Order: sequence, then C-alpha cells, then structure tokens
Amino acid sequence: HKIRFQPASDQVGNATLGYKVWDGSTGVAGAKENLTVGDTNRVSAASLSSSIAVTPVNDDPANLTANTKTINEKDTYVLSNSDIAFTAKAGAPDEQTAEQITYKLTALSTKGDIQKKFGSTWVTLAVGGLFSQQDIDNGDVRYVHTGAELSANTTDSFAFTVRDGAGSEINDTF
Repeated sequence: HKIRFQPASDQVGNATLGYKVWDGSTGVAGAKENLTVGDTNRVSAASLSSSIAVTPVNDDPANLTANTKTINEKDTYVLSNSDIAFTAKAGAPDEQTAEQITYKLTALSTKGDIQKKFGSTWVTLAVGGLFSQQDIDNGDVRYVHTGAELSANTTDSFAFTVRDGAGSEINDTF
C-alpha cells in the first residue's frame, strides 16, 4: 500500500500526517472513506503520525510590477521600485535578495535611453544590458528621453526579462 502526500503550494517547514489503521470489514480497499471524528467501528482507536519536512523550491517570478509613467519631452526619469519591482508569490518566502533579482534588456526604447549609474557616471545600456532590483531600489536606473519633438499621446517602451537568481525567468515591458 502507498500513501501520497502533496503539500500545499508554497508550504515550507514541517507537515504532520496523522493516520489510523482500517480493519477491512467495510468499504473497498483503495477507495476513499468518509470518516467522522471518533469513528472507531471501521478504524483503530489509536492513531500514528509522521512528520514530513517540506523543503522550499524555486518559484517563478510571479508578482512583477511594471507601471506606466508620463514624462515631458527631453526629461529624465529615475525608475523606482514603485515602477518596476519583483516580489515573491503570495504566501511564498522571499527567496532572493534585491541584488540577486536581475533585469536584462531585450528590446531598447526608440525615443530614449535606459541608463545605469556606475559610481558617479551614467552609462547607456544596450540590448543585453543588466541591472538589478537593488539598482532600481537605489535609484541607479533611469530613462532619458532623447527623441525629437513629441506629438500628443506618443509612447515609448523597453522590453526586458527578469531573473530571480535561481533559474526562473519571465518577460515584460515597461
């Protein structure tokens, strides 16, 4: 006979499995039985329990914020964690630090530059350029509008992947 245990999604820590012995006098082996607390006619009065250690697994980056911003032409806008931020799934532990969460540019803006601050110098990033959540949190990533005169309702964007530092990756656009 086998018992299969499947923990709840994002469960971490110890889980306890309690069980009793069925005497086989009623029901069908392998079928589900609806038992009530204290039902000792078909199962043993005594019970046993096992503790099972549930270890965490790497969850895909799931809660990614990428909000839209409005700026004036020729302006510079420093990105913050209210603009772009990754957080763990609801109920899951934060598995990685802000430094481990990295963004990689996959398509550039057509009307501006994405720049990262290195020391006191701002450097324009190319496709494949990297920055971390910590860089965003520190105010070290910015968008600089470099395009021509804007007409009403002109938009711009850049695309990126976000990696959580443990093998998971998702794509998004800002």
